[in-house]
Amino acid sequence: MLRSTFCCYRGLSPDAERRLWREGCLVWDHLPHLAHRLVSPRKVTALLAQLPHLRAALDGRVADVFLRRLPAGRRTRIWPEFGRGMGFLDVETSGLARCDEITVVGLHVEGKLHQFVAGRNIEEFLRVWRRVEVLVTFNGMAFDLPRILRAFGLTSVPPHLDLRSEAQAHGLVGGLKQIEKTMGFVREDFEDGNGSLASEWWAQYVQHHDADALDRLLRYNARDTLALIDLIEHLWHRSMEGFPSPLVRPAQTTAVVAASSTL
Repeated sequence: MLRSTFCCYRGLSPDAERRLWREGCLVWDHLPHLAHRLVSPRKVTALLAQLPHLRAALDGRVADVFLRRLPAGRRTRIWPEFGRGMGFLDVETSGLARCDEITVVGLHVEGKLHQFVAGRNIEEFLRVWRRVEVLVTFNGMAFDLPRILRAFGLTSVPPHLDLRSEAQAHGLVGGLKQIEKTMGFVREDFEDGNGSLASEWWAQYVQHHDADALDRLLRYNARDTLALIDLIEHLWHRSMEGFPSPLVRPAQTTAVVAASSTL
């Protein structure tokens, strides 16, 4: 849907984008023929000058260009074009302090959920991490990413989309589970939990070799990771409100959603 997105053009707001849609300007190629109905000739020239840059960014799969240009609430528009290269990340830790250690990393990429556990296979994380083209988190800027950078000695991350700020732009506030309830998603009992419980399950596993506690932690982490896919689709639909043509769910999403958890 990026080729139907005009608020990535400097000088065009989401309101101007909706007006273009109503005039039948539905894709970038329509701009030279229809933009003059709403904007001055000088502005049409300025918009058309940006077109080669945006086309090159899309053809070259440079997600950063769109993440930087799109306003909050519209950044999920990159999902259809970049979905196959997205990595959906969720991290569990031994406590809620910034210095606490990573216990489990869930990373869903290329249609498969990978889970990495401290003391078992955590070192395999970087082999999967390098496949990520766009990183998707919920509140990752504040929680997940600082811990990933510190734990694995990284100095940078792929282009990053934080769904918390995207949700807030649509009036969806609170944590991931609260937003899931607002959207009508219901977790099974074995998928539910919170950060404090995740720390307790890890402590039970480490101190008492409690396999059931580790299993509960992994199920909770898996649900949090896969919930990001439900959320990005929901926010994508919201971001396209006002678009006059039917929205088609991206074909590649089938591969992304049909996850298998591996350890």
